Amino acid sequence: VGIGAKGTYTKVGSSKHVSVPLGAELIYTLPLGNGMGVNFSGYFDYAPSVLAFKDADNYMEKRLEVGLQVVEQANVFVGYREIDTDFEINDIESDYEFNDEWYIGFRVRF
Repeated sequence: VGIGAKGTYTKVGSSKHVSVPLGAELIYTLPLGNGMGVNFSGYFDYAPSVLAFKDADNYMEKRLEVGLQVVEQANVFVGYREIDTDFEINDIESDYEFNDEWYIGFRVRF
């Protein structure tokens, strides 16, 4: 279980979206017995309007991942991510789906 914060910056046309979302993560490793494990993780980041700046109104990111722990502090994973924002694009307030994709990666934790 973890909590944290990050910064985001996006530019669409002449509009700029800047936010400082607060986040939470939950990770569970299912041990396989041979030193490897299967990781299940979920992440949620949210910035309400008070943490959104420039033309931004809010920010929300959701991620789900499944990974294989190849060594004690590293894993290979596949995940799905959705990022939604509300901000003003060319003087029109709109809901903007920034990302809605599958991805793969390699992560090292220390």
